[in-house]
Amino acid sequence: MPGRRAESRRRNAEALTRAAEQLFTRHGYQAVGIERIAEEAGLTTGAIYSIFGAKQGLLLAVLDSALHRVAAAARALEDDQDLTAAEVVAAFARAYCGIVGSLAGRRALRLEAEALALALQDDARGGELLQRLGRTRHHLAELLTGRRVHPADRRRLTSDEAATLAGAEAAILHGLAHQAAVGAQEPDPELWARAATAMVALVDEPGPAGSRGAGSASSA
Repeated sequence: MPGRRAESRRRNAEALTRAAEQLFTRHGYQAVGIERIAEEAGLTTGAIYSIFGAKQGLLLAVLDSALHRVAAAARALEDDQDLTAAEVVAAFARAYCGIVGSLAGRRALRLEAEALALALQDDARGGELLQRLGRTRHHLAELLTGRRVHPADRRRLTSDEAATLAGAEAAILHGLAHQAAVGAQEPDPELWARAATAMVALVDEPGPAGSRGAGSASSA
């Protein structure tokens, strides 16, 4: 029956994704073969080829799963349009810090680094990997669009300004995450929030022509 086959395929895809995420984060993407993933999931390598096409298709699914957790942590911010841009980035930074602070989160940083290296080497599917790796930035830009910088502001951030700020925030958070991965100290969510809030100056300070800084930067 078509419905049963679709449900079986979905369950197999979830089982393979979970197995791949555990093995990739524990041992690294390059060190794990598809035979081991299939065995961990209790399935065959044929299921991997049928559902994902190749091992890299599984990597895309694993990245999607990790990014879904980041998006879920920030979902509560979407409906509250009274939050300012500074409040949004601070809350987002705390949530991201919490994910990175777990052992699985730290291991995922290694997988992210491997995925980036693979994307830069693979002309055929590198674009798909880069798109996945950029989703945190795009999601944050969507959250910031239309926000006020300060509660008393009448002006709200344009999509270009939000994209500029989101790019800077993503760079700061990724830098802090990598520092936490190699450092001895636990990541501090309040430090991350303060660093994220400081970047709001990009859209708060007037540019050379009297316009906001991010607005002039986005048109350059």
